[in-house]
Amino acid sequence: MSIEKITFGKTKETDEVLEYLLKRNGVTLGILNYGATIHKCLVETSKGVRDVIGGYDTVKEYEDNDGYQGALIGRVGNRICRGKFSIDGVDYTLAINNGENSLHGGLKGFDKYIWTVTENSEADCDKLIMTITSPHMDQGYPGKLKVTVTYTLNDDKSFSIGYEAESDRKTVLNLTNHSYFNLTGFEELNVLDHKLKLYCSNFTPVDHTLIPTGEIRPVKGTAFDFTEEKTVGRDIEAKDLQLEYAGGYDHNYVIDRTQEVSYRNTTLFKTAALTSPDDVLSLEVATDQPGVQVYCGNFLHDDIVFKGSKPQRRRSAICLETQHYPDTPNHPQFPSAYLDKGERFKTTTLFKFTSR
Repeated sequence: MSIEKITFGKTKETDEVLEYLLKRNGVTLGILNYGATIHKCLVETSKGVRDVIGGYDTVKEYEDNDGYQGALIGRVGNRICRGKFSIDGVDYTLAINNGENSLHGGLKGFDKYIWTVTENSEADCDKLIMTITSPHMDQGYPGKLKVTVTYTLNDDKSFSIGYEAESDRKTVLNLTNHSYFNLTGFEELNVLDHKLKLYCSNFTPVDHTLIPTGEIRPVKGTAFDFTEEKTVGRDIEAKDLQLEYAGGYDHNYVIDRTQEVSYRNTTLFKTAALTSPDDVLSLEVATDQPGVQVYCGNFLHDDIVFKGSKPQRRRSAICLETQHYPDTPNHPQFPSAYLDKGERFKTTTLFKFTSR
């Protein structure tokens, strides 16, 4: 197989933006060197081809909008309270871009970088190997950080995202991908009738600014229980302060890590299973990360459009962002997101489609 490369446009600084098309066995991934962004994900089904990941038609829309559509998120995905944390007694202050908090890496996160790309095709997969170097104190984060992200499209209708990084001094790191999924191909402009199962018995409650309180709370008996498959919308309007804070689901779930998935000599754990309302297409997610942020597009709004002039309506898509817990540096009881000098950060997330 070969990887096709096409011109997508130019940034405001006149950097060339390219789209790389990986095609295997009924799945096509379109990935931009701008933000290491998944621009499209076409999946063949019995009812036609569906583009199941939200995005925009132009570079300008990716530059101007803050929805992080399909983007690679870093240095730290999710929120850090008031943009402050400490490392070994030294205080750091980050760029603030989400109320009083820092979100998704700050004012210029990795979603705004132009990434260097290397292509690699093998017998059973195609790969894009994408790299950047983030300078010391970029957005307030210490350490010169070298990042490599590998997108791999496999023959079995799956793709993986492999993240690697190394810093020249101790820092914090929490990389993820912010793709918005709608398995109808956005023919239905909400995900409330999608069926979702999460392999997560607990979640981390938040305050009114969506910062975790530090509690690990069981989902059993609450609107947050997806341990048995149910529609996304069944309980989303339940009377629950947590849902009021976020306008729906925008919470980190603690992955049980009990059901193993073997992938290319790596042990992952079942995380989520999402199925379209017509049962034609399903997506399974597995990762070695401790958490998954489930976000139902509560803050999307109609004055911005997806590809093909489709309205970007509230709750028109769902994100399943595998990662460390939000605000981890300020909660020592959470799994650590610190990266020591010279330590190699490495993690993998797998997305596998089943079409009917």
